Amino acid sequence: SELKVLRELGDLPFELEPEALDDYLAGGFIPAPRSIFRSVRKIPPGHYLVVDRTGRPTLTRYWSPDLLPESRWRKEPAADLACELRGLLEQAVQTRLISEVPLGAFLSGGLDSSIVVALMARLSDRRVKTFSIGFENDPNDESRYSALMARHLNTDHTHEQVSAQQLAQFAPELVEHFDEPFADDSMVPTWFVSRVARQAVTVALSGDGGDEVFGGYTWYRRAWRQAALQSALPGPLAGLARSLGSALPSKYAAYFHQLDAPPERWRERSPYFDRAERQPLYRPEFSRSIHGYDADAQRAALIRSAANLPLLSRLQTLDLHGYLPGGILVKVDRVSMRESLEVRSPLLDHVVFEFMAAVPPHLKLNRQGSKWLLQ
Repeated sequence: SELKVLRELGDLPFELEPEALDDYLAGGFIPAPRSIFRSVRKIPPGHYLVVDRTGRPTLTRYWSPDLLPESRWRKEPAADLACELRGLLEQAVQTRLISEVPLGAFLSGGLDSSIVVALMARLSDRRVKTFSIGFENDPNDESRYSALMARHLNTDHTHEQVSAQQLAQFAPELVEHFDEPFADDSMVPTWFVSRVARQAVTVALSGDGGDEVFGGYTWYRRAWRQAALQSALPGPLAGLARSLGSALPSKYAAYFHQLDAPPERWRERSPYFDRAERQPLYRPEFSRSIHGYDADAQRAALIRSAANLPLLSRLQTLDLHGYLPGGILVKVDRVSMRESLEVRSPLLDHVVFEFMAAVPPHLKLNRQGSKWLLQ
């Protein structure tokens, strides 16, 4: 699964793939099937590749994380759906507790990892081993939440503080381990918590996938708020609202400044360099080599592929087919395997996902908050 081993073939050309570089600068990772090298392709998520005896490859999709239209939504009361979800999550965790080697869990203290650990504690006949890290002088340090949850669930908890000196020492090795450009700086805490966990266990459960499956990201809430604002302000009032919005604090003014823009803009925009920012970075010959390719347009196309779905589902589609498999899961796989640690993600169980795919969006995100049914 590592790109660097292909260099051992000797005769494979390793030329830069221009379109992959455009993807990277726009989104911080290189989505399948492209790699940073023109001669190497990735097998996309949910696919398998068969090569016959003549050397001819056939790529087949066996599963896709697709959200359902309104005609196929579940109609039961929310309390009944929550009860069913609880059972599915318990089964997903139970399945991932099957192991012949020591097993534990990452515990950040957030909703997702806390739910996973709580279910582990309920299903295990011994104290669950949990792990977290913090960074020295970090104003956003959340280790107090993991400590609170560890006490509440009576876990065997290990917490480690990471110093700036440790970061500087290990950063070059970490970058090398990814084999191609990768910009998500959460690779750093994920690697350190993997290192801590590997000292005690061989398998760790995580809360990965909670935001994508249950509707938890900040940009989902922002898009939802803007859509609500647009529906509440008819055309004649929109111009006045834009003028008044400039007098509001910046976190509110942004919604009024974009009143005419589609709410998807909160997720459709490139998180790193957008189209206007990337173009000045490219020499003319490089721009020609891209042949008109535009990573921003690819992101917009993913959202349009779900045009028959509600706003939240369109935004989730972008992340389920892009950021989750190309960014988050690559990050977790690379850094955990660097420590020979196997990470299992019960919130990404396909049965759990297929259930949530049929849950109406207003039971995921509404006025009462994000991940509503999960909470």
